[in-house]
Amino acid sequence: MSGDIETFSYNTSVSAFMICINELTALKCRNRQILEPIVVLLAPFVEEVLFRGLVFGCLREKSRIFAYILSCALFAFLHVWTAAVSNWDLGYLILMLQYLVPGLVFAWAYEHSGTLWTSILLHMLVNALSLFTIAS
Repeated sequence: MSGDIETFSYNTSVSAFMICINELTALKCRNRQILEPIVVLLAPFVEEVLFRGLVFGCLREKSRIFAYILSCALFAFLHVWTAAVSNWDLGYLILMLQYLVPGLVFAWAYEHSGTLWTSILLHMLVNALSLFTIAS
């Protein structure tokens, strides 16, 4: 029973976070003071804890290759699923390819440094550079 409550709580938190991110993304540039810290600080922290800390960290002792594949695939899927669903076009899933390499680099950084902070900071840097490029 306790595991069911923890799973429900975790799933609810992740769903609420994704809804929040989607709502903030819909704001576009109208409220950059909110969007920018979320994109540069919060999203990398949450994503790295989830995909590298939880998924990769739990699976790498069983199968290092599977841990890399699954954590990178889930990371990529997270970034494109809303476009695929909202447009009713699974062709958007091809966009997952652009997120596989960063996911692989973040997992490698975590594995070789032994700390999530390396991948979190690297992810923050990538998001900050992306945001800067989009804003320019």
